[in-house]
Amino acid sequence: MLAVREKFLSREPYTKKKRVLIGFIGLILPIAVAMIAFNSFVRRAEDNNRTSYLITQGETIYKDEELQKIIVSSLKNPAIVSVVEENENWIKIQKELYAFSSIALVSQDCSFLPICEISIYPGKNIRMFPNSADESIFGETESIQTFDRLDFSYDENWYQFRLVGYIKK
Repeated sequence: MLAVREKFLSREPYTKKKRVLIGFIGLILPIAVAMIAFNSFVRRAEDNNRTSYLITQGETIYKDEELQKIIVSSLKNPAIVSVVEENENWIKIQKELYAFSSIALVSQDCSFLPICEISIYPGKNIRMFPNSADESIFGETESIQTFDRLDFSYDENWYQFRLVGYIKK
């Protein structure tokens, strides 16, 4: 015990470079954490202010405003989605969905990134809930699709992502 105390007391004081580095990290880290928390809060507030819309079974969801590129060709079950924007021809929608890990590919290590992408193979079911019940199927992807992956730690076998698309009015 005495040897440990002597070793601690005999340490050199921090050099000026180390003190500057520690001070810089101590200043930047709380700012970065606050920015991430604020962005998350704003995103949730925007989601809460959106109107909801019920899309029916069999409806097609498109990737673009021209309604040409298909994400899901035929909705398997009715779903409530958030309306992002409306036009005379289309409604832009948004919905948080799930994909089983074996049908999806994460493009990069997302452990340090606030947003990363997930690619889902064509012909695979994407779901409204992280379970394998038929009632939770949202639809089947038409071609390989890329979405923003969301942070989801409930079950490591599932990925949560945000689908943003268009439906015909």
